Amino acid sequence: MKSRILLVLLLAAGAAATLVAADAAGQAELKKLEAERTALTGTMVTKRLELIKADADLQQLHDQIMALHRELALRLNGKPEMQQLLRQAEELDSRIAKLRSEP
Repeated sequence: MKSRILLVLLLAAGAAATLVAADAAGQAELKKLEAERTALTGTMVTKRLELIKADADLQQLHDQIMALHRELALRLNGKPEMQQLLRQAEELDSRIAKLRSEP
């Protein structure tokens, strides 16, 4: 009876150790893939900027989009609901800055 309990405990411990090792390997692979994805995203952003600068049509389209984006932001920020949220954000930013500057 005692040997069976001991055997079960040893098997459970071995299974747990295998799971921990597999999880650690999985986590390492996940970190590696996340780092690769982050690097690829940076490369894509750089390439997009290069392509926009090299192509007059893309540059014109980009300028139009940015102008529309600025116009949208101005109109949205002019709404009373957004002004209230912006004030709340400023208050939070101020409180955060104050806490960060304290020793």
